[in-house]
Amino acid sequence: MTDMPVLAGTLTMLSLAASALALVLPRLAARVRTRRIVQRSVGAEAAMGGGAAALRPVQVTLARQLRRVFPGLQTMDRRIDLIRRFRRAGLSQARVSLFLLAKLMSPVALGGLAWVICDTLYGFAAVSSGLCALAAAALGHWAPDLWLRNRIERRKMRIARRWSDALDLLHMCVRSGMSLDAAMAKVARELRRSAPDIAAEFRLTVTELNYLQSRGAALENLAERTGLSQVRAVVTALIQSQRYGATIAGTLQTLARQNRALRVREAEKKAAALPPRLTVPMTVFFLPALFVILVAPAFINVAG
Repeated sequence: MTDMPVLAGTLTMLSLAASALALVLPRLAARVRTRRIVQRSVGAEAAMGGGAAALRPVQVTLARQLRRVFPGLQTMDRRIDLIRRFRRAGLSQARVSLFLLAKLMSPVALGGLAWVICDTLYGFAAVSSGLCALAAAALGHWAPDLWLRNRIERRKMRIARRWSDALDLLHMCVRSGMSLDAAMAKVARELRRSAPDIAAEFRLTVTELNYLQSRGAALENLAERTGLSQVRAVVTALIQSQRYGATIAGTLQTLARQNRALRVREAEKKAAALPPRLTVPMTVFFLPALFVILVAPAFINVAG
């Protein structure tokens, strides 16, 4: 009886600490991720001149050895597909060889580790240890692809979340008299902290607009790197505006309005789907706790 208040206080403190961590950790993770992207984009030239230049011979040698030992891993179609996926994930294509090496070695490493744990530490039978090793090897084979897919999807979500703001800024810059190149460069500088992914894509697009012969190809590369339908619609409208002589400012204004309406509809759809999704968590987690809170005092009085 005397331990019940202490236990209740301890559980309350633990729940408050867990709630505080659940609120603080996502913001800290987002801040760290933004800082890393900004440092990578700002220090790209220094990295190319220093550490990246030092690692380039190692990566070339690694790619050559992988092609020699496992020629099926680095076919042209497979490498092009990996480079496209790496661009959508915001990664350098120089890491493709490291990714292939990780995909090759992770099944062996995880399978061997699972065999050692099951056979040596827990003393499982040979068949059980073999099954655990096969399951771990299968997990190691799919883990790099799952990591890359997750990184691509998270980057798409970050770009889609701030794309409307980027369009509004781009529309204001174009309406003020800037060209499309200057407007993209200005928006990239303004969004360097709040939306580093969009800023990096705009900087790369400005570079391609200045150096590629076809401006449409540079814009198409922007849509290909992001893989978003919203960006594809903007790129198509910009290409048609430049081809037929329409005003880019009016096109951007219309697209920004449509994009914001699309975001409102998506938010309404998520809000409408929220009550059915909350039914199971409330039934599993909240109702038992509420039942315990209501019934426990009466049970304690009867037992006392």
